[in-house]
Amino acid sequence: MPIKAILAGLAAATTVVSGVMAARSYKQAAATEQAVGQTNQQLAERDAKIKDQQARELARLSDLQALDDEQDFEQLQAQTELAFANNNIMLSGTAAHILAFNASEFEEQQARNDLAARTQEDAVREQAVQDRMRGQLELTISQQRASSLRTQAGTALLGSVTRAASIPFGRSS
Repeated sequence: MPIKAILAGLAAATTVVSGVMAARSYKQAAATEQAVGQTNQQLAERDAKIKDQQARELARLSDLQALDDEQDFEQLQAQTELAFANNNIMLSGTAAHILAFNASEFEEQQARNDLAARTQEDAVREQAVQDRMRGQLELTISQQRASSLRTQAGTALLGSVTRAASIPFGRSS
């Protein structure tokens, strides 16, 4: 066998091995990319679950605060009624208007507090939604990158085989 044929065969084999190694590297990069995307998605989901829990805790704290405020107000109203009674003020006319006004003001403040608490809960829940969307986006991007890397792996392998096939082997006459 002439030396040119041996060298051509060696060049073809080297070209194919090079393509196989490049394809393997691309496939490993694709697997890594996929794993990173899945990890990022899982971390975003964890963040979202934490925010969901925070929103539930905010709701419970708001409810507890409303109960505490209601008890405090009832105690204040009772003390006011007692003070009126101790001063021989009948619970009619101005005294009744004062108690009614205080009750009305309390209810309005409770409504404002409730709105503020619900708004804060909604904001935290919206952050959870955004975390989930971010996680899904990162997963989708990593899947697209992994797909691209797998395509590059196939292209590298096919290209090496094509290049190997185009290497001229020496012919003996």
